[in-house]
Amino acid sequence: MISDTRIERGVSEQAGWAQRLSSKAGTPSQFMGNSGDIPVDPKGRLIVPVAFRRAMPPGMNTFVVTQGVDGCLEAFDPLGWDTVIQRLLELGGNRRQNRQYVRALVGSAIEAQLDRQGRILLPRTHRDIAQIVDRAMMVGMIDRIEIWNPERYLEAQKDVDLNAVAEDLDMF
Repeated sequence: MISDTRIERGVSEQAGWAQRLSSKAGTPSQFMGNSGDIPVDPKGRLIVPVAFRRAMPPGMNTFVVTQGVDGCLEAFDPLGWDTVIQRLLELGGNRRQNRQYVRALVGSAIEAQLDRQGRILLPRTHRDIAQIVDRAMMVGMIDRIEIWNPERYLEAQKDVDLNAVAEDLDMF
């Protein structure tokens, strides 16, 4: 078994900063950093890096895992998932596109509770969605964690021009 220390190596030092920001009860988590080499056992269990576990609101040990965009899974803490649900309700059901999105997101949502070893269980259906076999990568996305097949993540990111994206978004 791989130690949390080895898994945490890939998580950004900024994760500690995020943990301090989100340590208040009732505040959604702020997940930052990434961990690129997480083993997945044959049952579908994978260790959630310590930095991401510490970013969870106090007393919470459950994620809501659902189908994400771009071929990954998304994991939310319960408070973050409540925010997603409120936004989905605001979409309304009068447009087909809205119904399809809600159906895909909510229909694939599962609760994944951390066990004593800091692992969550991803059902086969979810691993198939993200093409996760024996390794996974977790990427902090502020309000959620993306769970990727490492090769798919690298492929999705290889042509990203951060400067062009920032300019298009008028970030800097």
